[in-house]
Amino acid sequence: MFKSRTFHRGLSLTLLVLAMAYIGYALSGCSSSDNGTEAPPVEATQNSLATAIALQAVATAQPTATTVVIGGNKPSAIPIASPSPTTQPTSEFSPTPSATATLPATFDPNEAASSSGIATAIAMAQTITGDHFWLSRPFFTESGVIDYAERIYDYGSTNVGQLRPHYGIDFVNPFGTRVLAAGDGVVFFAGDDFDQKRFGPTSNFYGNTIVIQHTHLDEKGQPFIYYTLYGHLSSINVVTGQSIRRFDPIGQVGQSGVAIGPHLHLEVRIGDPYSYGSTYNPQLWIEPFPSYGVLAGRVTAEDGTSLAEVEIRAESLTSGVVYRAYTYADTDPALNSDPYLRENWVMGDLEAGMYDVTVAYLGRIVYQAQVAVIAGTTGFLPVIVD
Repeated sequence: MFKSRTFHRGLSLTLLVLAMAYIGYALSGCSSSDNGTEAPPVEATQNSLATAIALQAVATAQPTATTVVIGGNKPSAIPIASPSPTTQPTSEFSPTPSATATLPATFDPNEAASSSGIATAIAMAQTITGDHFWLSRPFFTESGVIDYAERIYDYGSTNVGQLRPHYGIDFVNPFGTRVLAAGDGVVFFAGDDFDQKRFGPTSNFYGNTIVIQHTHLDEKGQPFIYYTLYGHLSSINVVTGQSIRRFDPIGQVGQSGVAIGPHLHLEVRIGDPYSYGSTYNPQLWIEPFPSYGVLAGRVTAEDGTSLAEVEIRAESLTSGVVYRAYTYADTDPALNSDPYLRENWVMGDLEAGMYDVTVAYLGRIVYQAQVAVIAGTTGFLPVIVD
């Protein structure tokens, strides 16, 4: 029925688990119809993100199993699963068969976990040495402030077909909450798009907007440039050309543009800072909380075609909380995969621990496994559906 392959070898047998889990979801803020015409997507080149990340990965596609706990602030509140959306997905789950965590005598992580039916939980924990957690949270950890992204309308999602595809992530906070720079940089733009199209598909899309240009130096000192975009602000406290340090207050949460309720819309762009076709999933750039990790994966057909809006369900074996996620929507301009991971779903801010994960496609479960979330790292699992 399907096959699943991992792309990392040589990992310690003591780290037995599958890497996958949930992206989840919670209330959004951005919706609109896309009537504008965008420039074609800007692809990363050998001298762009793929090279920068490859250098970070010690020039090898086979990372070690070393678990590195990356620093960060403890969340002000534990990220939780949201209630199911009002419109239920078409791919309803059938009863979940059990999975047995057993290890074959000879194990090759590139082989299918199972050749028929439901996969057993046989795979290795994966530490992605190409992680690029170069950004911090755009909010201070303080009372009344939510410093993690809402889940129901994550990057690449449509809230089960109810909203336009999302090219960023949202932090829902009260009107006027301070917004911080996620990293050092220079203000590329500070202003509004009230009467002309600037960074979105139409005018008055992001409203009051700040774009910061960041420069990351690789191990050889070569610069890599990328951008963060902060949309729907109520006020702007910086000017174009101003140098910015990480955690500098730059504006305040608002509801300008097409925002539904006060929130911050955050994007990461590479290449053309004005183009929707340059956005990437911010969850792969924001440093995890100390006891949290990131999980990502790719669900494809046998010919390698990415499958859109496939449902992923994850249940914490510790708390019993159930999360749901969907692979990136099929849209133009494209929702970009990271040049290193080539993912089509990402789950940020998952508490470290074990999860029971299933993937549903066309009304049937095509994959099931127990999955480990490892603090401070990104785990990855590609699933091939036939």
